[in-house]
Amino acid sequence: MNSLTKHSYERFPIYINFEGDFVKDEILAPTGYSLTCIDLETGLPATGGIHIADGTWIADGSITGAGSDDSSIIASYLLKIKKMMIVIQAGIAGKVYKLSVKADTNFGNVCQGELLISIVENYIDVLHKTTLGKVIVSFNFVNDFAISELSQAIKTKSVTIKKISDGSDATSAILDDSQSSLNTVLARLQSGDNGESYGITAKVVTDIGYKYSQSILMQVKN
Repeated sequence: MNSLTKHSYERFPIYINFEGDFVKDEILAPTGYSLTCIDLETGLPATGGIHIADGTWIADGSITGAGSDDSSIIASYLLKIKKMMIVIQAGIAGKVYKLSVKADTNFGNVCQGELLISIVENYIDVLHKTTLGKVIVSFNFVNDFAISELSQAIKTKSVTIKKISDGSDATSAILDDSQSSLNTVLARLQSGDNGESYGITAKVVTDIGYKYSQSILMQVKN
């Protein structure tokens, strides 16, 4: 079973691709498909207690109980010739969700695909600096954008900084400046308390409305 990780802030498209299972001229049928998402630990639906069947949200009588705050993992979807594009969003940090797709083909065959989605708030890198001077860090979203298979660029960005020891906001003290290009955010960082660690997070919204996030850990020591 394939898997991916995402931040709860993020909203972007992924693909369930059936091409490797198809014979010549076989494609997905426009009807005869369903899409479900559940919390892997509890088994409760992460689609608000409903599933998608042929474009219609239908109450799932086999599942009792309502979804929780994570009840909108699936934002939207689109059937393509040999794959399904699904826009995923939200989620609760630490949880794992199982996304399942079942689809008929024009030859009457049934395809199935599953994907595990882990909601994490981790660091992609660790930066070391002293209390003196300034450093520039780069958040590159090229690979994130490539997964979408769509042309997109950064429209808006934000950089926030959290002190690890007490969770307080240190953005105004540490962030000297930030800039963005088509697919990269640059942040200039200054000062910092000796012996303290900081979480630096860059969040972007693209020109086609998708959201991405990256974080690094900065450790300050003289």
